[in-house]
Amino acid sequence: MTVLTIEQKAPELRVKPDGTGYDVHVPYNGTRAQLQIGNVSVAFDDRNGFRGEDGETYGAVYVQLGENTDDPVRLNGGSVDPGRGCAEKLLYALAADLGFRVERDNHDGHSS
Repeated sequence: MTVLTIEQKAPELRVKPDGTGYDVHVPYNGTRAQLQIGNVSVAFDDRNGFRGEDGETYGAVYVQLGENTDDPVRLNGGSVDPGRGCAEKLLYALAADLGFRVERDNHDGHSS
């Protein structure tokens, strides 16, 4: 099972300048996301409004998700070898969750 959970930051109310009510605004910063695949989870943070290359813009608001930089990948709630990058940690954790053991080839005939 794969589940993506988005937790939006609490909305802010802004008084309209003409005094006719409020504007409701939900900021991007502080919104969190977590992807759950079996017993493996990846936490995301650091959101920014997304713009394409060369200043290209989109017709709607896009949010760019980046994995947490401290310890984004968890297997059964525990850290996954913090010495690797997020993508590699994710592959190791998914393999372990499926019952496989993955070894890294150091291109010198030895694995780690």
